[in-house]
Amino acid sequence: MDKATDTRLCEIRNYVAGTRIRGGDQSRLTSKEILALGEFTRQDFYGAILLAFSYGRAKGYQTAKAEGLVRAARRQTKTAVAVEQVNG
Repeated sequence: MDKATDTRLCEIRNYVAGTRIRGGDQSRLTSKEILALGEFTRQDFYGAILLAFSYGRAKGYQTAKAEGLVRAARRQTKTAVAVEQVNG
């Protein structure tokens, strides 16, 4: 591997490591998904890479959406508790 490629890969790894990605089960690829993508690389290498990125984005979107719903539910619960305390 040349120096430029190695440098770029290090930048990518550092970028991923610097994000606040939680390792929840719903956002991880399963071994079956990884194997299927690996098989697809034999037919269409670049298509498999693009599909993997698109799939990862979709899974990330669903995870973020679910986390947003959980946060919204927590806010509603806190608001309900505060109202209950005020109304006694």
